Amino acid sequence: MNDATYSGTATASMTISNAVFTFNGYKYRVRVSGTCVPPANSAEAVLSVNALPAITSQPAAATICEDGSVSFISRRVGPNLSYQWQVSTNNGTTWASVTDNANYSGATTPTLTVINALVAFNNNLYRLNVSELRSHWL
Repeated sequence: MNDATYSGTATASMTISNAVFTFNGYKYRVRVSGTCVPPANSAEAVLSVNALPAITSQPAAATICEDGSVSFISRRVGPNLSYQWQVSTNNGTTWASVTDNANYSGATTPTLTVINALVAFNNNLYRLNVSELRSHWL
């Protein structure tokens, strides 16, 4: 039966829209029937739905002295996640990816550490970009 989630249920091609994580592991098959009996069933196809990545804890603001160090930590959930810390030096107008160097460690992890902070870092904004690494099947 067609509804907001399933369309084409009585055709050779069914579409699933807006699948939610609870659909993970659902099994689907097609049943073909006609004038002759018995009907034929296809093999099962298993649907895999990954949970969307989510940040469950935001990094906190920090005040440190020149040449000091501080870590920004962000808690996250989700499978196969990729991380990239970014910095803005103009109050969030533009953002640039942070790279590990003499002043930063952990640029592609959930924890960014600012090392030997420079006075020029005053008022920098930091954020973590989290995305899901996806596998592609043919």
